[in-house]
Formats: sequence, C-alpha cells, structure tokens
Amino acid sequence: MEKKLNSGLREKGTHTSYKTLLKKLRNFNLVKYGYSDLSFHDLTSDFVQDFDYYLRNILVLGIIRFGCI
Repeated sequence: MEKKLNSGLREKGTHTSYKTLLKKLRNFNLVKYGYSDLSFHDLTSDFVQDFDYYLRNILVLGIIRFGCI
C-alpha cells in the first residue's frame, strides 16, 4: 500500500482509511476471539455481520459514552 501511495497510485486519505479500518478490525478480532490476527477462513458471513454490528453500534456507543463526540 505504501509503495502505491508513494508512486501516486493511491491518495493519502485512502491509506489513512485503510490503516484505521485495519486497526478497528484487529481490535474487533481481539475482543471477540482473543487474537488480533485474522485468517482467510475466519471471513464468514457471520464474521462480516458481527463486524458490521461492531462498527455501527458497539464502537459508536463507546465513543459517545466516553464523550468523544
């Protein structure tokens, strides 16, 4: 990703979004499964639905609860 950023094939905002999503995905995996690494076999429809729920509800509630908004 950084090579593409440096060569101009990707925008800096895209790279920042990628890193932010990766951080949230690793945190979700750590909270739900106890490890931050993710294998391709973990990507089931249930996993995707749980991660979507985490992003839309749990993460937002945590941010609101701690007064970051």
